[in-house]
Amino acid sequence: MINFFNPGNPKFCRGVYLLSVYSCTLVGMVSVMIDFGPKAHCFTPLQNYINTKVDKFYQITPDELAQSNMKKDSKRMFSIKTVDIDN
Repeated sequence: MINFFNPGNPKFCRGVYLLSVYSCTLVGMVSVMIDFGPKAHCFTPLQNYINTKVDKFYQITPDELAQSNMKKDSKRMFSIKTVDIDN
């Protein structure tokens, strides 16, 4: 365990490199696929493309999506309300 942190060791450098690649990829995918709200934003076309590819892969029909949206909207754990300060 004494030789674990050895930046000159090629095994250590490879492990750090792979950890960096995987973590950066994960953070990038999460930041692209996060829900930014109902308005369109810069990631909307990419999200639509990825969602359609995933739906085709798992053979999800639009009817199934509509059913799941109706169930989800009926009971929410958290809700965000806009407060108008001017009134």
